[in-house]
Amino acid sequence: QTKATRTATEQATELAKQFTATPKPSAPDQSAPLVKGLIEIADALANSHRQIESVRGGLEPLLAKLSASALPTPPTAATGFLARLFGGPTEDRNWTQGAAGEERVAQRLAKLPQPPWTVLHDLPIGTKGANIDHLVVGPAGVFTLNTKNLTGRIWVAGGTFKQNGQNRPYIPAASREAKRAARCLLNATGIEVPVFGIVVVMADELTVKRQPDDVRVLTRRQVTRWLAARPTLLGPDLVDQVAQAARVRSTWA
Repeated sequence: QTKATRTATEQATELAKQFTATPKPSAPDQSAPLVKGLIEIADALANSHRQIESVRGGLEPLLAKLSASALPTPPTAATGFLARLFGGPTEDRNWTQGAAGEERVAQRLAKLPQPPWTVLHDLPIGTKGANIDHLVVGPAGVFTLNTKNLTGRIWVAGGTFKQNGQNRPYIPAASREAKRAARCLLNATGIEVPVFGIVVVMADELTVKRQPDDVRVLTRRQVTRWLAARPTLLGPDLVDQVAQAARVRSTWA
């Protein structure tokens, strides 16, 4: 985005210079306000670019430090938002809408009692920029939540997820994410724990004809009630052990 801003600034400035340097055969007075406005836009773009670069310079060392070390406290949805805005790893380029959705889901998950629940946000997994939007650890097991802040009508039947009639790969992606998280936790703890995938949908309309076999599709308002209603699968000591492993960056490398 900063490169695009810089290019737009340079082009606008060059156009303004050319326009003012070229003799006009008629109506020069009428063109003067347009040229002035173009120059002002170029200056504003340049100033915005300088401000972005200044803020980026201050935040990049902090983000790098967070990425390189084990986290003593759970990462927050705000950290994920900053990572998107200032160049952190992500596969979702529609970061404005995505980050807003994740923040709203994070607010809902904060209603879970902690302990016994542990909620982590925006966990980098692997080395190719993938991340888990939300990871929840509790007596009912481990849950990977993939937030989808969408527009239009959503229709779900088994493994089929359609947005405005178009197939989306969110169900199999959520299933793979849960299985990957299970492998990471097994490697870190030596214990096989159940991990379930959830797709949290925010949209104009959601119709679920039939839930997928190994993934649950829920709205933001449903997710905490659904989690709290799950049967107990893990004892308190195992919940603590898994939660501690989940907080360590190397678990997800």
